[in-house]
Amino acid sequence: MDPGAGFCPGVRKVIQKAEELLKEPSPVYSLGQLIHNQEEIQRLQDQGLNVLDHSQIPAFTENPRDITLLIRAHGEPPTMKDVLQKGKFRLVDGTCSIVRSSQKLARQYYENGFRVVIVGKKNHPETIGINGYCQNRAIIVEQMEDIDVLPSQIRLFVMAQTTTHPSFFASVIEELQKRGFRYNQQNTICKFIKNREEDVAQLARGCDAIIVAGGKNSSNTGVLYKTCHDINPRTYRIEKPEEIQDNWFSNNDKVGITGGASTPPWLMQKIKDELLTIFPSK
Repeated sequence: MDPGAGFCPGVRKVIQKAEELLKEPSPVYSLGQLIHNQEEIQRLQDQGLNVLDHSQIPAFTENPRDITLLIRAHGEPPTMKDVLQKGKFRLVDGTCSIVRSSQKLARQYYENGFRVVIVGKKNHPETIGINGYCQNRAIIVEQMEDIDVLPSQIRLFVMAQTTTHPSFFASVIEELQKRGFRYNQQNTICKFIKNREEDVAQLARGCDAIIVAGGKNSSNTGVLYKTCHDINPRTYRIEKPEEIQDNWFSNNDKVGITGGASTPPWLMQKIKDELLTIFPSK
């Protein structure tokens, strides 16, 4: 099992904060799913965590409530934070410090006349949040074709969603340089994520097969899966142990187990236990 796998610091911090709040008498809500891992969300819901959808916010803020609302590590746009701060409930901001730095950076460059370009997923909550710090005028580059719509007449500031694949960010920068765009850039990919890329690449080279565990909507899990699969085609992405198929492996295989930044260590241990059930001699 990959010793470096498991929660990134930002996710670990917000999970710990949720667990602390759940010990208090007031009901605890998270705005949207706290992290992109349904198994961990279910564990926290079993402890009493409620999940509040963004569409419920207008009605939710109208009346005083003796509850605590926790902002997830992905962060929120400033307009949403303004609405929440007017609500008559306790608000706890669990935004990852790395994401918060990206938000400030986007605002700084936007206010200095740059057009902000975010390399990442258009509908990811982190990207939506960062975009809010530049009046929702950032251009999101999710695939290379998105570069075609970038304006050439103004200076760009290019940054990344913190869980973007490093090689994709590098490819975007290379293409911008090739096309002669005027830009400043800062690689805002989380250092934890960068280091994990190197770790899982080494794991993929040293194993016969790889299991990458994580939520289906986890961006980082997708990045790690691609890294492993590019090196080792016998890489399988799952969300829970029940998805493992016996015919993926043989009794002589060396199987590596890793997970995304929102994958809890206890889940990877369950996956290992499931493999040992299938292949008791391993």
